[in-house]
Amino acid sequence: MVNLVLDTNAWIYLANGYNPETQKNEEDGHFQMAEWIVTKLKEGNCRIFSNYVIRKEWDRNKDTVSYTH
Repeated sequence: MVNLVLDTNAWIYLANGYNPETQKNEEDGHFQMAEWIVTKLKEGNCRIFSNYVIRKEWDRNKDTVSYTH
């Protein structure tokens, strides 16, 4: 089981494709990471822990976001 604790910066990096190791925005890295997370969640092999503020932001904005790649 993978337990992910993602703070606001991690979510921003993921959304923008920012790789902190290379300090660059990468074209497809965030799509690959998002796909990995979604797959692991669906398989029951991953849990995401977050805080109230991030959850509130997600709930407010999720209808305007589409996951297509």
